Amino acid sequence: MTWPGEPDKATLFGYEAGVTMDHDHLAPARRVFIGMENNSFARMTDTGRKLFDAAIAWAASGRKSCGAKK
Repeated sequence: MTWPGEPDKATLFGYEAGVTMDHDHLAPARRVFIGMENNSFARMTDTGRKLFDAAIAWAASGRKSCGAKK
């Protein structure tokens, strides 16, 4: 994902647990950053929505169970 008209500026980042996200902030678990404005999702193409869904699924797949019983 990039900003419209600026293909060299990414707006989607994925971070594994323990890596530096920004400056000296470490990701405590998988994290996804998706740079969006208030109406970005409504303007997103089908491909963009698939990428959004895939990014969320990737982040969730690294989630650790809290151990709570149902």
